[in-house]
Amino acid sequence: MKRTLLIFGFLILISCNSNRLGKNEIVQQSENNVDSISIEKQKRFSEFKNKLPKYNLPIELHCGFDSLLKLEDYKDYLDFIPRNMEKIYGYLNTNEISDLILFGRVGDDLYPYIYSFDNNGKILDSLFLIINPCGGADGSYIPNSFAFIDNKGQITMIDTSLYVHYIDNMKYKIDSTIITKIAMKVDENGKFKETKKEVK
Repeated sequence: MKRTLLIFGFLILISCNSNRLGKNEIVQQSENNVDSISIEKQKRFSEFKNKLPKYNLPIELHCGFDSLLKLEDYKDYLDFIPRNMEKIYGYLNTNEISDLILFGRVGDDLYPYIYSFDNNGKILDSLFLIINPCGGADGSYIPNSFAFIDNKGQITMIDTSLYVHYIDNMKYKIDSTIITKIAMKVDENGKFKETKKEVK
């Protein structure tokens, strides 16, 4: 009887060990699949970046872009193009951990947006680079916005908004001026963080 119990216990022990080995093999196979998917995404994102125009810093924008590229030229990489973006400007050569790409939307101006990506092409964050769109000018308000990205990846946005009243059809008088300056930096997680803001 004891012998039968020992044999039975031994068989259960062997069965549990083989189940554990099977589970370990499934986990290992799952990790390998995830790694191969990640490698494939990195490869495709790298191909996408290589097709983009490259821009060295510094970059200066006034109100928006002068011109943009059509997204149709990148139809094989639409999964890396943010929703609501209509055009593309290019890739920024920086020392940042994350990849920075400029996109645009068409409006009164060619509105500039900067996006940060991880090495798999996943969007980490985005930033509209104009404080007050210049196309928003009317009979009493004239915005004038700039964006600068310096050699260290520091983003500075400046807007000088004039509040005016017109004397006649061509001449206006300035009632007040507001100058807004915002400094941003990309952190180690690819997020755009405000480092300073001044309003005068």
